[in-house]
This record gives sequence, structure tokens and C-alpha cells, in this order.
Amino acid sequence: MKVSLRSSVVCIGLAAVVCTFSSGCRTKRPEKGITVIRGGATPSVGNPNLMEAATNIARVTPPNPVEEPVTPVPPPPQPVPVPIEPSRPVIEPSTGGIGLPSDLEKLFGMAPDANALKPNTVQFAYDSAAIAAKELAKVKEVAIVLRGQPTNKVVVDGHCDERGTEEYNRSLGERRALKIREQLIKEGISTDRIYTRTFGKDRPSAFGHDDAAWAQNRRGEFTLLRPATGVGVGTP
Repeated sequence: MKVSLRSSVVCIGLAAVVCTFSSGCRTKRPEKGITVIRGGATPSVGNPNLMEAATNIARVTPPNPVEEPVTPVPPPPQPVPVPIEPSRPVIEPSTGGIGLPSDLEKLFGMAPDANALKPNTVQFAYDSAAIAAKELAKVKEVAIVLRGQPTNKVVVDGHCDERGTEEYNRSLGERRALKIREQLIKEGISTDRIYTRTFGKDRPSAFGHDDAAWAQNRRGEFTLLRPATGVGVGTP
């Protein structure tokens, strides 16, 4: 009787130990209604409000871009008209006999004569500074006069017709005067006896707007300079 009771107690103890170990090794399943949120968020146990909030976060609409106001660009400033001054003849500086000094200092004591060599005015072709063969004889006659009057000097003025810009005609008139000067030097006239000026289209000889007037205005003129009696240096 005692043996049977002891055996029963041992069996009950073994059964209790087995049940304890079995319960400790069993993996506990998650309770129903737990939602796992990725990214480490705290799970909610069947809370519908948290579920709805998570859904709304995923559906957030980005705000509309804010347009900045466009600043109008002011129109460019209009150019201010520059008053046009009356044109003046370009007088070349005196360098090695070339040019007429701007203050005319070297002409004091010389009497200008614009008519003495008027028949020897050289005519030029349109837009040209070349001396034509029939005009070359006029330059040679001027050289003969200067060789016979060694105390006299000469001023050569280059002119153009009215066509073309002011700047271009000034340059063309200068080239015409220098071409005549070059020919006088070839004829034996010293460089210190020759001055050149350009008036461009500022001093027309003929007032017209046709080929005949233009042909007369394309010219090179001579002004003879003679020593003036009783006129001292520095006296105009």
C-alpha cells in the first residue's frame, strides 16, 4: 500500500516537471489583432485610429509650388541726340614740311594768293586720289613757278563732292592733297615749302547736285604764299 502511494507521488511529480519544461520551450504566438508596422513603429493592438493615421501619412499631397512675382524689365534708355557742330577744315600738323600748323604760326609773314595758281586746279575722278595724265601737267606747271620763286611756298587743299560721309571725305581729301604734294617733290620742290590741308566736302566750288557739279568739286587747289612786305612774325 505504501509502495503504491509513493509511486503515484513520483509519477505526479514527473508529470509536473514535464509540463513545466514543455511550457517554457514553446514559442509564444502573437495575439490576434496586433499589426506590425515597418520602420520600428510601435504596433497597435487592433486600434483603427492609428491604422487610419498611417494610411493618411502615405497619402499626403505635396503643396503646390509658389510662383514668384515677375519683375518687369524697364525699356533701354533712348540715345540722347548730340548737337552737330559746324564742320571745320582738318589742318595737318607740320612735320617735316607736311601739313599746315593749326595756329598758322609758320604762315605769319607770308601773304596768301589763292588766284595766282587757280588755273592749275587738279580735278579727280570719283572716289579716287590718282592724278590723271591730263591733270599731271598742271602740277608740273606749279613746280616750274615754285622753282623760279625760291622764296615762295604753296598750300595744297584737297576737296571732295557731297557724296559719302564726312569722315570718309576728309580722308579722301587728305589723300588727294598728299598725292599732289608727292608729285611736287618729284619735280624738285623742297618738302618745307609745301603744306597740305583737307576740307572734305565742306567747301564746294560748284553748288549743285548733279554730275557736273560733283566733277568740279573733286579737286586739289593751290594757294601761293609770298613773303609779305612790312608784316612781321606774329602779326596776322
